[in-house]
Formats: sequence, structure tokens, C-alpha cells
Amino acid sequence: MIRPLALLAALLITAAPAGAAAPADTAILPPDAAVARVLRAQPAIQAAVSQIRAEEATRRRLEAGPYEWALRLGGQQRLTRLPATPEERFTEWNAALERPLRLPGKAAADAETGAAGVALAEIAHQDMRHETSSASPASPPPRKSASLS
Repeated sequence: MIRPLALLAALLITAAPAGAAAPADTAILPPDAAVARVLRAQPAIQAAVSQIRAEEATRRRLEAGPYEWALRLGGQQRLTRLPATPEERFTEWNAALERPLRLPGKAAADAETGAAGVALAEIAHQDMRHETSSASPASPPPRKSASLS
């Protein structure tokens, strides 16, 4: 009884998993590093990565908001011409230090909006990466022909 169990254990240990690819199948595939490098070089992938960076900048802008201190300075000259009085010139100036108030809940809503934009850009990047990697090299996308006129 022990020998059949030992034989069964030995067969299970040495048997290849059902989903494993044969070595001959992997020999025709390029190395993973080369595939990743080619995908990163695709213009559509680079555009998607740039869109992620733009959405991250938008998120930071929304989180900061226009709620910072602002200093305003102004100046003007006034000329008075009243009858029977000499002409007078006045130089006036004004200064203001301002800070807008953010309504309650506005910061959280802005942060949520920014995070949603980044998440959408990341999904678009992954989709573009999938579409680019599954495109057949035998049928490249159509190119615009140059007009001779």
C-alpha cells in the first residue's frame, strides 16, 4: 500500500502544472523587458502617461484652490478743476490684503473631483496599454497620407 502512494506522490511532484506553457512556446516570445520598452515608446502610451501627469496637476490645483492670501496695491492721480480755485493734483493709493473663505465640504469635494480625474486617466492609460499590446504588428494603424496640393 505504501508503494502505490509513493509512486502517486512522485508522479504528482514531477508532473507539470496543467496551465504551464511548454518551453518551445516561450522561445518565440521576446523578453519582457524588450516588450515593456517598446510599449513605453509608443506615442499613444506616452500621451496617456502625460494625461496622468496633467490630471495629477489638476488634482493639486483643485486641492489648493484659489484660497490663498492676495495682496493688491493700486494707485491713481486725481486732478481737480474747480471754478475760482487753482488746479490741484492729488496722488492716491490703496492696499488690500485678502483671503477668500472656502465653504465647508468644498475641500473634500475638490479632492474627490481631482482623485476621480487621476483615476480616470490611469484607467485610460491601462486601456491604451492593453490595446497597444494586443494590436497585430501585421496590420499597423492607417497613416494619414501627405497632401501634394
